[in-house]
Amino acid sequence: MRSTGEGRWPDSAEWTGKIYSGDWRQSEGGTQQVSEPTTGEQLAEVGVAAPADVARAGAQAARAQRAWAEVAPPERAEVLLRASRALRDHSVAIREWIVRESGGVPAKGDYEIAAGRSQLAQAVGLASLPRGEILTPSVPGQASYAWRVPMGVVGVINPWNAPLLFAMRALAPALVLVNAVLLKPDPHTPVSGGVVVAHMFQDAGLPEGLLHVLPGGTGTGQAIVADPHVAMVVFTGSTEAGRAVARAAGDGLKRAALELGGKNSIVVLDDANVDAAAAAGAMSSFGYQGQACVAAGRHLVHADLVETPNR
Repeated sequence: MRSTGEGRWPDSAEWTGKIYSGDWRQSEGGTQQVSEPTTGEQLAEVGVAAPADVARAGAQAARAQRAWAEVAPPERAEVLLRASRALRDHSVAIREWIVRESGGVPAKGDYEIAAGRSQLAQAVGLASLPRGEILTPSVPGQASYAWRVPMGVVGVINPWNAPLLFAMRALAPALVLVNAVLLKPDPHTPVSGGVVVAHMFQDAGLPEGLLHVLPGGTGTGQAIVADPHVAMVVFTGSTEAGRAVARAAGDGLKRAALELGGKNSIVVLDDANVDAAAAAGAMSSFGYQGQACVAAGRHLVHADLVETPNR
């Protein structure tokens, strides 16, 4: 495997062929090769989490979450700030992983890193928000309070098109609001969407057992959704797979947050700047080969702007 930048960060000797569950460990599901889509060259080898690995991770996460709930909000916020600094300090190596593993261009890698740091920064503010509110009592003279409590363990199932960004979007608020996380990166991007994330939070000093990175396919995802310790599932992916996740989460009366496929439109009115509209439309439809849930799948153009042979 050709090395990535910055001294091969993260050090492949530590994580090759393993999952992250409390620490780097051999999995019961074997291993998976990770290839560069543009060349077919082998980039890495990661562990594949079997259902037994997921069950072990869920139990450990539930135990770690109880201790995490006793940590003061400023300390939890500081962990996220240190994770953001790790993302900044290793940005060259992380960008190369994103480019080579997902097939994106360097600018796309830079965007993910910047947006990922933004997600961490925004989540830091959640640590200091009030955890409850005073409600209007039904009987005068009484007091009524609403108190928000953590979910406990959150399962995160991520896609490959923006693996680092979507991981930060789900992990950052979950962790700072006193939850533990089981993260399943997509099989196409288990390094930039999983291994890199684990090392970031290791560098940040996140207590052991709060984050588990469990690469794998459908079976691993099903095990995460079904695990009795998982109270909420965050899924980003296809509509078909999202329906399956929603059904399984519903069977367990679990909360589910789903971001699925979309059919987005660009509307070009008769007073539009045609050149600007064309540039925006091309970017929206073909940026990252159109492999994004926000890509424009159709362009609705005012008839007065359309040139036809008969006009």
